[in-house]
Amino acid sequence: MNSKLDASIKRRNIRIEPLVQFITTILNKTGCNQTLAAVVARHLVEAEVRQNEKGGWIVDGNRGIGIPAMNQAMRHGCELAKANGISATALVNCGHTGRLGAFAEWGARQGCLNIIIGGSSG
Repeated sequence: MNSKLDASIKRRNIRIEPLVQFITTILNKTGCNQTLAAVVARHLVEAEVRQNEKGGWIVDGNRGIGIPAMNQAMRHGCELAKANGISATALVNCGHTGRLGAFAEWGARQGCLNIIIGGSSG
């Protein structure tokens, strides 16, 4: 499973201002007014930067069953939250994760508040 913590993954550094401009342009072209688009774009970019500073982590389920991947995401997410005060964990590219409430209950027993949002891989 890949994560932002995996040193073997080649990363590219992107300057913040061009990224804000790029996202502003995209939002503007989809109908968002220029001023609002710039505010939203800056917020999104700054949120991502802060998430990475505070312990963001991505688990790639590798198109497999989501339950083991969710277990891994929750374990590491709670460890990061305890170490940093907050953590954001994303689980991508996986199948059924089962009952999300079971993971929230597990996290609560670890002393972590969890907000878990599910979606579909299809």
